[in-house]
Amino acid sequence: MLAVEASALTASLSLAEQAAIRAVLVSHPHFDHCKDLPGLAYNGPWEQPIEVVGSAGTHAVLRRTLFDPSLWLPFFDFPPAAPRLAYREARAHEPLTVAGYRVVPVPSDHYAPAELPVLTGQAAPTRDPSVALGFFIACGDASLYYTGDTGPGFAAALGDLRPDVLVTEVGLPNAQRHRVSELRHLTPADLQAELEILGARGGPAQGAPARVLAVHLAPHSEAAIRAELVEVARATGAAIEVATEGQRLTVTAP
Repeated sequence: MLAVEASALTASLSLAEQAAIRAVLVSHPHFDHCKDLPGLAYNGPWEQPIEVVGSAGTHAVLRRTLFDPSLWLPFFDFPPAAPRLAYREARAHEPLTVAGYRVVPVPSDHYAPAELPVLTGQAAPTRDPSVALGFFIACGDASLYYTGDTGPGFAAALGDLRPDVLVTEVGLPNAQRHRVSELRHLTPADLQAELEILGARGGPAQGAPARVLAVHLAPHSEAAIRAELVEVARATGAAIEVATEGQRLTVTAP
């Protein structure tokens, strides 16, 4: 099994289901995307180390935070004879085979080494463009793209990749679009612009995805975001839905 993010793996999966996980794709090291890695490792030992796939920057942050020995067991090195986790560095646009899937990491404009200045109204920190990644995942002819957290620009970052299904964050309502450059999340209006870029590229393997799932909606703005996504679907003709907890999704090639 290939997991995308470690946000709720131990909370939502049984031990038997956790034992089936062979690899976890981690888009960036913000807590809500990696917080279950320590618990997943602790719940082993599994038949083999679980492969954690992400950028070098994500690896560095995980080692000095969640897996710092002063906080928790350093499972990338522990137990010494058979560590529970094995990190695999992913680089943008360099394809990998992970747990039997073809995975292409795609750069994402989101992560900053220090977020506190943004939250306190001080000058925004410099973002490291090499840390955050989205993931194009393919099995046979079927594919999806998971944006991870991102600001505008994922359509251009995808290059020639065209997923059948798009799983994208939409973290802000349109009323907060003026904060996109600061927080690097998408509004429904930004998503519409990205879909229009994808749709403008013709060709048999190109165009907008057949299905779009929106995730990471800010709880305090969810009602507004949902309403605005309905308008985006009408304007673009895209099949857009808000993902739900426990939802099962079957991805098929057109």
